[in-house]
Amino acid sequence: MNTNPLRQLAFCALGVVLLAPVAPAQDAIEEIIVTARQREETLRDVPGTVRVLTAEDIERSGIQRAEDFVYMTPGVSIVDTAEVGDTQVNIRGINGARDAENSYALIVDGVLMTNPAALNREYANLSQIEILKGPQGALYGRNAAAGAIIITTDKPGGDT
Repeated sequence: MNTNPLRQLAFCALGVVLLAPVAPAQDAIEEIIVTARQREETLRDVPGTVRVLTAEDIERSGIQRAEDFVYMTPGVSIVDTAEVGDTQVNIRGINGARDAENSYALIVDGVLMTNPAALNREYANLSQIEILKGPQGALYGRNAAAGAIIITTDKPGGDT
């Protein structure tokens, strides 16, 4: 019996491929829901630069104050001033002048915080933090030239 060695090699390769173990399917990628444009949508649908810290990220990192999450965000830093409680946030190199209005919008549970000292506190029960980089004035008003910080806390629930 005369056989072609190339044909034998092809059958051997086919056998190896067919008998190879099948890799287990990876877990589905979790969709991150954000409210960057004042409505719930997936992070990939937002046409801007958004850094999202989920409840899992917050718990794992031990975030309690603004300094904790700002230092975890590229392009964002805190500028401490001589006055106690007057902390300015620098987003992509833009920050407000001392004793002036903020250059970023701070939204906590859907409410715009106009007092700059509102950022300087400990937060409890954080569920998500969104940091929007770039001008957000169309959505959050004149104080959002540098961006916006959206903080969402856990919703109340259970028996009272």
